[in-house]
Amino acid sequence: MISLNRVIRDAQVGATPAFFGNSDTRFVDGEVAEIIRSAEAAAYQRGRHDGAATARSEMATTAQRIESALRTAAVEAHNMRAAVVTEALEAALTVAEYVMGVRPVADPTALANRIQEAIAGLDDEAIVVSVHPGDWDAVSAIVQLPLHISIDRDPTLQPGEARLRGTWSSIDMTRQAAMAIAREVLQ
Repeated sequence: MISLNRVIRDAQVGATPAFFGNSDTRFVDGEVAEIIRSAEAAAYQRGRHDGAATARSEMATTAQRIESALRTAAVEAHNMRAAVVTEALEAALTVAEYVMGVRPVADPTALANRIQEAIAGLDDEAIVVSVHPGDWDAVSAIVQLPLHISIDRDPTLQPGEARLRGTWSSIDMTRQAAMAIAREVLQ
């Protein structure tokens, strides 16, 4: 046994003190040692169980965050694609509008041929063909007109444009009509 008197008299500077305590078999009997081992094992298992539960909870939270991020990314990708498609369609329509509005317009012979083809497809008893005043002379000279068809001058039409109106049908050969068809097809 170590006495306090000996510790005080034999003290050395820089010496590491020796501690005796709970795990030193000289001071713990077998029954107490078993209680300590059992408590340590239970604490270890409880720590493992609590750590696993915390990890499962954190994994579920992380999985939810990842799923939310993926859904958000999918929505953003869809929106970006829709924006790109819309921009491409707008660009195509702008180019088409520019190209169709460029002068000089197709020669009156081409317009007369288109009118002749359109007339062949109509069954109306009376048809009125309207053309720009600048195209009237050339078109009226080229188009073979049956008695029930007449050609009018329409200053609201652009050079190279025409409208055919019958009793039951009509054909619009204007840039606006062509652009409306292009928009419908592209969209």
